[in-house]
Amino acid sequence: MIKISIVSGFLGAGKTTVIKKLLEEEYFGKAPVLVENDCGALLMDESFKEKTKVRVVEMTAGCICCAQIGNFALSLKKIIETETPDHIVIEPSGVGKLSEILAMFNQMDTGLERGIVITAVDAKKFEFNDTYVREYFHDQIENAGAVILTKTRGMTVSGIFELKRKIHNINPPAQI
Repeated sequence: MIKISIVSGFLGAGKTTVIKKLLEEEYFGKAPVLVENDCGALLMDESFKEKTKVRVVEMTAGCICCAQIGNFALSLKKIIETETPDHIVIEPSGVGKLSEILAMFNQMDTGLERGIVITAVDAKKFEFNDTYVREYFHDQIENAGAVILTKTRGMTVSGIFELKRKIHNINPPAQI
C-alpha cells in the first residue's frame, strides 16, 4: 500500500524546509516522491535530490485544492505508474484549503493509504495570519494531525507555550 502524506502551511511558513528535514531523516522512507504544488523560495536542488533519493513532480497547472477530483486522481495514477513510490508527499499551495484536499483524497478510489498530515506554522506570523488570513490559516491547522512551529528563534518559552495553547484551541487533538 502506497502512503500519501501532506505538508501544508500558509505562504512562507517553511513547508519546504520542514519537508527537507523530514526527507533527510528518511521519515517518508528511502525514496519518496514529492509532489510540489507551491512556488517556494527553497527549491530542491539536484545535490539534495541525489542525497535523499527524493523524486520531485511539480503540479503547476493550478492549485491542488481547486483541481477536479478526476484530474488529481489521474495525476496520482500517473505518478504511481511512472515513479513506483512507497510514499508520496504532497506540498500544496500555501493558500490552499487543507480540508478541500483531504475531502478530495477521501473521494478518490486510488488504493492509497493516508499518511501523516502536517501543517507548518510560522510562529512569528501567527497573530498576523490569525487576523488577516484566518479562514485559510485555521483550515490548515484544524485539519492537521501534527503542527510544526517554525521560525521560533528568539521567542521565549512562555511565548511558545502560548502559541501551543492557541493552536490547541483550534485543533485540540493535534500534536505540536
